[in-house]
Amino acid sequence: GEQETAAFVAKMSAAPEVDMTRFDGQPSLGPAQAAVTVAVVGDFQCNFCRALANHVERLREAAPERIRVIFVNAPIDGQCNPAITGMSHEDACWLAEAGECAVEQGEFWAFHEWLYRRMPFAQVKKGVVERRLEEIGLDPGRARECMSSGRSRAAVDADLALCRDLGLTTTPSVVLNGHVK
Repeated sequence: GEQETAAFVAKMSAAPEVDMTRFDGQPSLGPAQAAVTVAVVGDFQCNFCRALANHVERLREAAPERIRVIFVNAPIDGQCNPAITGMSHEDACWLAEAGECAVEQGEFWAFHEWLYRRMPFAQVKKGVVERRLEEIGLDPGRARECMSSGRSRAAVDADLALCRDLGLTTTPSVVLNGHVK
């Protein structure tokens, strides 16, 4: 771990690999001009993504004026992600779409917190989340309309296209001030 960290820190002295403006329009938390901007590529049914999200949130809570977090969907499920063969996380596509509907309702970060921090990992499934939308802060009727309209699927497809364009092939992935990890 120490060697990997040292290599990443050394890499950060070079020019950024990714123009962070590519993430404009993605859900973000923290000041736009923060000293550190972290774009996280994740899947709500990924335990590694959950651990990473909780670690990043602890850092952001410690320095909220200095850190901005951005989220990009990359469900590990072939139902919506053409880079994946098979069904690794059976509800990942639905959860990503529900997250996009939470964006429409201005509640993405409440949704993110529920799934990654408050809900036991074993319960992060379509049936459980769908029954708890109101508790999470979403209007279930608006969420159903959003999902049936195709808008949420188009938003997830756009996130996946962004990941492909940027060469972000691993979930989770992190882009820290333009440097990919």
